[in-house]
Amino acid sequence: SGLQAALGQPGEIARRQFGRQVYGEAHPYGSNPVSGTVEAVSRDDVVAFHRDSFRPDNALRVVSGAVCRTEAERLAREYFGDWEPGAPSPVTFPAPPARAETEIYLVHRPGSVQSNITIGHLGIRPDEADLFPLLVMNRILGGGADARLFQILREEKGWTYGAYSRMTRPADVGVFSAHAEVRTEVTDSAVAEIMTQLTRLREEEIPAADFEAAVNYLAGSFPLSLETPGQIAGQIARARLLGEPVEHVTEYPERIRAVTPADVRRVAREHVRPDRAAIVVVGDANRVLDMLEGMAPIRLFDVEGAPLEPAQVAAGAAPVSIELQAID
Repeated sequence: SGLQAALGQPGEIARRQFGRQVYGEAHPYGSNPVSGTVEAVSRDDVVAFHRDSFRPDNALRVVSGAVCRTEAERLAREYFGDWEPGAPSPVTFPAPPARAETEIYLVHRPGSVQSNITIGHLGIRPDEADLFPLLVMNRILGGGADARLFQILREEKGWTYGAYSRMTRPADVGVFSAHAEVRTEVTDSAVAEIMTQLTRLREEEIPAADFEAAVNYLAGSFPLSLETPGQIAGQIARARLLGEPVEHVTEYPERIRAVTPADVRRVAREHVRPDRAAIVVVGDANRVLDMLEGMAPIRLFDVEGAPLEPAQVAAGAAPVSIELQAID
């Protein structure tokens, strides 16, 4: 039921299509569940997965709070001392496909009055040496309501209720992407503006005000993520599971403040690639296909990810679609 509901949400449709195109369907991050695959899972499958994966030699235990090391070790032995080790299967990730050019993946959602846009490409691995300059760069581009994408697409243009960018860091490799949901009639303009801002990051000097605001926000807000024992344990667990040094947590503000504007521009040139981006647009292809023509090669899909031909889009009847938006 949840999957069926998800296919009615343009943001989820865009997420699934973006992952498929960037990672490839052979990669776990590019593979999306469908009703058939979920219904094929049996109880025995779940039990076998738990037996093979939930092992002490495949686990990390983090204790945070008003407890000393001796007491934490005593409790661990009391409650987990008889936990039998095993041989968990190693996880391997296939290589995502290489991208040679920018392409548009237009998902036809008949009757949509808005277009959901995601533009991006593969990003960094957890051990990326330029992590902190990249965090500052992302904050400048689209990391908040004071960032460029939000200020330009919403405040200046009035095209959207919000526009943001993100940089993920899961196991293996993450993505760098920008997002906005805009009125159908400005779909091409919004795509062009996001691409302009990606290029601007690479080519222009970072204004001092933009840089200082990003650094001050990241360094100043980080302590808020360490206010409770649960938050502390979560930060340490994430760092250790991804193979990062604990100093990425304990020295986060200092490492952010050590970033320079030159660092930000350098990592933008090295890591931002608008010339090889995947542009996913979820909207009514009958209204936006023509306006996107000429921007980049276009491939058409239905909401479930099946390829479409332009003739199929033109021939299809558009069902009634109702979308609700909260007004600020």
